[in-house]
Amino acid sequence: MPRFITKTERDTLKCALGGINSYLNFVDEAEDRSDGNVSVPECAMRSWVTTINGVIESIDHRNEERLESIPEHYRGDGFITCDMALAAMLARATRMAMPPMVIFWWANSFKYLWRWAYKGDCKGDLNKAIDCIERFRDWSKNR
Repeated sequence: MPRFITKTERDTLKCALGGINSYLNFVDEAEDRSDGNVSVPECAMRSWVTTINGVIESIDHRNEERLESIPEHYRGDGFITCDMALAAMLARATRMAMPPMVIFWWANSFKYLWRWAYKGDCKGDLNKAIDCIERFRDWSKNR
């Protein structure tokens, strides 16, 4: 599964969010001691917003570069791609009592069903998906 955020970006975000939380705690304590009129300095807010926006832009840029290397029929909505959905679906497959070949048929049927509408040969992909599902069904009947 591809990583979308680096450790440096994570640490930067944690630091920015830590600064925001720290300042908000200060504001809460100051409001308790005053009439409730305490504001966050604009320069602090701009700094935090700039930091967080920079990390988000970097992540978005990497995601766009990653999408360029994925064929159109596997891109999905541009956030969740076929490989990501497939990895999530199969995350626990190794702990299931299924032979590797059955997991292969399961994964391929998912892949063919994902892409059939985006490729020119929709009948071919639907037939392949049906074939994989039938193999899976035959295995489950004979268990």
